[in-house]
Amino acid sequence: MTTPADKCGFIFDDQSPNDSSHCCYRDTWGDRDQCIWHALVTEGQRKPIKTLRHTLTNRAVRDQVRSSNRKELLDGAKLRQQELGSQIDFEGLSFRQADLSRQIWKKQTSKMRI
Repeated sequence: MTTPADKCGFIFDDQSPNDSSHCCYRDTWGDRDQCIWHALVTEGQRKPIKTLRHTLTNRAVRDQVRSSNRKELLDGAKLRQQELGSQIDFEGLSFRQADLSRQIWKKQTSKMRI
């Protein structure tokens, strides 16, 4: 299957027995080939928090999804050197194998469960 040019197409393959592989279908970010969550940025560059938040499913939908033991999938996200803290509500999100290295946490909240 070919991913449309305006969609991310990042494939997460955890190679586990339950085969939870999936493909990201978020819109691409700017002139990049992937969405804001999966696109690489240059050293020192940060992704706009407002744009990251805007691409998430709204909280009411996430709550419904979570009630069926599912999460919004951001597996494999690339958030290196990103300043996040309490600026994004992480409840109900999945970040398996995400790059959170050198993360800058301004303020952690009790709601943050990855």
